[in-house]
Amino acid sequence: MKKLLIVCLVLALSAMMYASGILITNAVIGTYFNLEQCNLDVSIQNQVAITTTKARFHNQTGSPSPTVFAFPLSPDASATRLKWQINGVWHEAEIVPGSQGTIVPPGTTMNPFIESYLGKTPVVFAISEPLLAGAELIFELQYVQLLKYANGAVSYTFPADYRYLSNPALDSLNVNVSINGGRTITDLTVENYPNADIQINGNSATAQLNVQGFIPDHNIELTYTLAMDNLGASTFSTVIDSQYVPDELGDGFFMSIVEPEPSGAVIQKYFTFVMDRSTTMFGASMEQAKNAATYMITNLNAGDYFNIVDFSTVASTFAVNHVPFNEVNRNLAIAYINNLNPQGSCNISGAFDTAIPQFTAAPADAASIVVFLSKGIPGVGIVNTTALVDHVNTLVQGTGRLINIFCFGAGTNVNFQLLSLISAANSGMATYVGLNDLEDTLIDFYVKIKNPILLSPILSIDQSTGTISEVYPFPLPNLYLGTQVLLCGRYAQNTTTLSYDINGNALGTPVNYHYNSDLSAEAVPQNVFLMKLWAKLKIEHLLNLYYQLPPNSSAAIALHDQIVSISVDYGVLCTFTSFSGGEVDTPEEEHDTDDVTPPVTAGFRLLGNYPNPFNPSTVIRFEVYDTQDRDFVLNIYDLKGRLVRSISVRVAAKGINQIFWDGLNEDDRPAGSGVYLYQLSNRFFKQTGKMLMMK
Repeated sequence: MKKLLIVCLVLALSAMMYASGILITNAVIGTYFNLEQCNLDVSIQNQVAITTTKARFHNQTGSPSPTVFAFPLSPDASATRLKWQINGVWHEAEIVPGSQGTIVPPGTTMNPFIESYLGKTPVVFAISEPLLAGAELIFELQYVQLLKYANGAVSYTFPADYRYLSNPALDSLNVNVSINGGRTITDLTVENYPNADIQINGNSATAQLNVQGFIPDHNIELTYTLAMDNLGASTFSTVIDSQYVPDELGDGFFMSIVEPEPSGAVIQKYFTFVMDRSTTMFGASMEQAKNAATYMITNLNAGDYFNIVDFSTVASTFAVNHVPFNEVNRNLAIAYINNLNPQGSCNISGAFDTAIPQFTAAPADAASIVVFLSKGIPGVGIVNTTALVDHVNTLVQGTGRLINIFCFGAGTNVNFQLLSLISAANSGMATYVGLNDLEDTLIDFYVKIKNPILLSPILSIDQSTGTISEVYPFPLPNLYLGTQVLLCGRYAQNTTTLSYDINGNALGTPVNYHYNSDLSAEAVPQNVFLMKLWAKLKIEHLLNLYYQLPPNSSAAIALHDQIVSISVDYGVLCTFTSFSGGEVDTPEEEHDTDDVTPPVTAGFRLLGNYPNPFNPSTVIRFEVYDTQDRDFVLNIYDLKGRLVRSISVRVAAKGINQIFWDGLNEDDRPAGSGVYLYQLSNRFFKQTGKMLMMK
């Protein structure tokens, strides 16, 4: 079956990484099938990893069983493709509107070991066909991810830690890693695997590993180091045939990695750590928060000022105002942190009432930073979201200072919209973190922001050489020592030059960075992954705007629909879409199924539509194995789930059949350009596919 180039090019030009996940039979009591083998291949292009996970599971029980596949996807990754082979037949899911299903029934609790393994943002996919006794099931899951970068070091982690899941040793683990970029690679290590075959050749490197009888008791962690010379901006681009680009923003995609040469001066910080110590923080959460606070205070710079505000029903403060960082104040602060204990309710407004006015005394040229941590929803003080956001903004305005507020919501029982609104209005960001990752997330964040070098940056693009548009992230984040800003945008095919300025301030002095790049010289097919990356970044930008709106408002609904459309069009999973269906691969794809007899339980299988993309008509083909019901219905939907056309047919016999769609809707009017979902069903079975009309 022919696929959209937007999927095919990424798969053809990027290596695939194969790994694990879990195949669950009952998430409440904690039963699952054994993982037997995983093969890992990862392709990293300029700190962007394209990963496809592949895992082989085995039904070691004596009876068929329904299953749910779940993979512990990192919050900074986005899934782009899902395939599976069950009972000898390969299937491929489609990204469709609607959130993914739950792992446990409503009113029940997930097994804590499974919950701990999956983390906060797993990919979840229920298999409609039972896995036969003694049979195997193979999964492939692709995702795109921006890797962590700090001071020249790039890190990649693959979740292979099954130590709490009691999985036996795997038959084999095969790892293949390829790295390419615009800077010299000076070192590459694979932690816990000293025998890995590592090769470094200038701007590229590889790592290979084969382990028999692998015991999955730790993650696969890879780190490579880039030379810190010739910093500035590196730009990479690609041009896609316009018929395969599902919008009118231009056929070109670019990524520019910006890391200015560091100066000798470091901006002074006035820093406040605001920590929830209500009863919701009881146990490990409190200890992780205290450890993170201790780390932050210990690692301030000479010349910085700091304070600690802790809150429950009322707020308390380490000092009346910010105090200078020195050995005496550091030791007193650590003792203060160690004496904190959870009690009382969650008074977020009281916390900001105490913390924000202290910044009035901060110098105008200092970086004013608040790190705010909460695990609960406000229960006392101002509890209304709009009123509380307005109150915080009023407090900030009263200081006459630009205060960067970074909010961290721990667990699931937090007001995500509230934290997003507070951060967005105050030059920060909101992060939602699992309880097990609280300490590491806070420390990693502080390491990044410890030394600001460019505050309130503004991007200005010269449009005189062509059309550049839709550049993300927007607005630009602050630049910190040893970190990067990664810009990803679109350009018209006739645009030859990317010329832009980043303006901001450092130590109260205006700063300008100017960069030029030759887009035409840098446009190569290998950079096709930029399509997925751009879609991921735009979705994240729109989600941030969405969470700042009342969820049922017309503006929020419009944003929701726009996010869904981009997710489906570009094949990048998001919180409003999910994997669905079960389109079966045909022999012309990578898995040849000519000699595989589909099980009777399949009934029929979709063979896709041809041509695809099409204008104005197409043919949907399907193969029938079981004629106990010969009456079929083909329903065609738009991305909002609205029925466009319904066609009924009666098949004569088993074998290949087809349904013609003339491109007209139920009112016999031409349907518009766009992505359509089609679902073929009879009384017993149904399958779903996706097609693109391009006029």
